[in-house]
Amino acid sequence: MSRISVILCEGYQDRAFWYGLLEYLKCKFGTNTPIPENYAKGSGEYSGITSSGNFVSILPVGSGTRILPVLKSKLEKLPIRSVDLIVINIDSDYEAGSAVTGLQISDLLKYVQKIDTSVIVSDANILANNGKTQISLARWEVAGETPPGVPTKQTLERVVCMAIQSAYPERAEDIKNWLESRRNPPESSPKAFSWSYMAGWFPEAGCDHFFRALWSDPKIATELERVLRENGAWRIAELLAL
Repeated sequence: MSRISVILCEGYQDRAFWYGLLEYLKCKFGTNTPIPENYAKGSGEYSGITSSGNFVSILPVGSGTRILPVLKSKLEKLPIRSVDLIVINIDSDYEAGSAVTGLQISDLLKYVQKIDTSVIVSDANILANNGKTQISLARWEVAGETPPGVPTKQTLERVVCMAIQSAYPERAEDIKNWLESRRNPPESSPKAFSWSYMAGWFPEAGCDHFFRALWSDPKIATELERVLRENGAWRIAELLAL
């Protein structure tokens, strides 16, 4: 096991989505995954092995506000155990078409520079720990217009719903009609959209299963790959799966 990668994501649904994506890219997860020496797993962290035998782990930290403090903690411990790749994964959390864009690589660089003065930027990635550790930013977002059945807020749910809408437009129309037909509904959050798809077509096992099972549907998986290629996350996923 020569390479160690970790994804710092917001919550369990992000973890489930990454789990399904990395399985799709031939990684294997399980409770018997060997843990590298001096690597301390966090609560709820899932670990696996890539097809090349490298270690990859997914750590949900609980919220977007906790990701950078957890990154700081890991960077401060790098002399003890080197990590080759750290992926910061966030919901961009702005409305589609808004000028507000959420955490960018430039913001991340400023944060890391306060911890490690050796950092540099190379090909839109941050190199810390004297060049030994790459830090990449994966943002959940989809550019362009918002079709029926898709939330406007830039989150994992928008990524997922956009892929389902592209693969199955009739499902998206059903979701749009259902959400609009409710009596005295609350404001529709992104989860109202994604959970409606789950209830309609993946009802058996709940949210964790839903976000993983998306990758088992060839039509949805094809559209997810397209969306992730457009927002840059696919490049990071392929790097994680090496």
